[in-house]
Amino acid sequence: ADLALQLLKNNKVKILKSQGNADEAIIKNSEGCFVATMDRELKKKLKGIARILTIRGRKNLEFL
Repeated sequence: ADLALQLLKNNKVKILKSQGNADEAIIKNSEGCFVATMDRELKKKLKGIARILTIRGRKNLEFL
């Protein structure tokens, strides 16, 4: 969580407000973007739509 907060503070991050299912809103608005998530099902749905950033192990980030 600390890393995510640092990334938000140090980069231009667009925060979207939505109603309903959060995963569907992420998928709808993520074309050509990077999405940071640990959610296995969301990663499957985003494959081919967005670049995925996830944590591998305790200290490593991985782009999928």
